[in-house]
Amino acid sequence: MSRSSFDRAGLSLMLATVFVWAGSWIAMKLVVPYIGPYNFVVVRYLSGALVLFVGAILTARPLAMPAWRLTVMVGLLQTAGFQGCVQTALVTGGVGKVALMAYTMPFWVILLAWLILKERPSRLHWAGIALAACGLVCFAQPWNGMGSDFLPMALGVGSGFCWGMGTVLS
Repeated sequence: MSRSSFDRAGLSLMLATVFVWAGSWIAMKLVVPYIGPYNFVVVRYLSGALVLFVGAILTARPLAMPAWRLTVMVGLLQTAGFQGCVQTALVTGGVGKVALMAYTMPFWVILLAWLILKERPSRLHWAGIALAACGLVCFAQPWNGMGSDFLPMALGVGSGFCWGMGTVLS
């Protein structure tokens, strides 16, 4: 495979990922009123688990679970915490606001890695956090009153926290 065809294939896959990922937020917002936020999470994860289970069997991969306590903790944070908060927020909140708040995950990873793993953030990390925090404050516009946006945005930030904690622990 030549370098240019590899670059085109990689770029195509990256673009497809962006569209599928962005579209999934809209799809979640459309589906949640009909099935409910928690039922949607269950259906989504059971479907994914079934596909992975069949794939593992077909490829003869071992089904042993590594470090079960940590796996359960990370799974609860990523599944119940992250998805539970996101789906609940989507019931009343706008897709864009909820998604942006969920993507506060890097803030939490830096802070939690510092507290839990003793990985001290660099000056560049702090500068990035400060710049991103300014952007989030401008986006949230708390000076205009959050009104009905408060709960969905808080749940979005909570989902980012769960995602970040799951990342640090894994």
